[in-house]
Amino acid sequence: MRLDPERLKLTAGFMARFLLLSLILYPLLGILDLRPALSLLALSLLHFLPLFGWKVGLESEILKVNGMPFILKPECLSLEILIFLSVLILSVPKVRPGYKLFGLLCCPPLLWFSNLVRIANLIDIRLRFGSEVALNLHNFYWQFGLIALALGLWSLWLFSTPREK
Repeated sequence: MRLDPERLKLTAGFMARFLLLSLILYPLLGILDLRPALSLLALSLLHFLPLFGWKVGLESEILKVNGMPFILKPECLSLEILIFLSVLILSVPKVRPGYKLFGLLCCPPLLWFSNLVRIANLIDIRLRFGSEVALNLHNFYWQFGLIALALGLWSLWLFSTPREK
């Protein structure tokens, strides 16, 4: 079997762009002030969680659901996964900028909403089964669930996007 040099070149270009963008964007998480994003998450949860019949209040970065406190941390934002998805979209070669912009406008909001559902699910588990079970599932949901969803959204975008010749 002979390897196609053009395909190897495109793959190497994708990997180089992915690495470069990752090296630029991920360190920003340590530099940026994430309080506005945490406030947006808190506000989103304040309006989303009552849909499940819970009494929700907010004091600073502490969300209270049915009287039980939940501390919102920068990790709750899942910005690493949002950056991962955005870098994947931006790294694909031979795709017009308009299609990349479309992917960047559609996929991250779906991931954000899925993160709200993940947090609501973990709150429900903590309310029903306690903190230990919720913490164990938190790692599974975050590491497997959101990463799998990001890859799934990217794949859906990738295979539905026309390529330039």
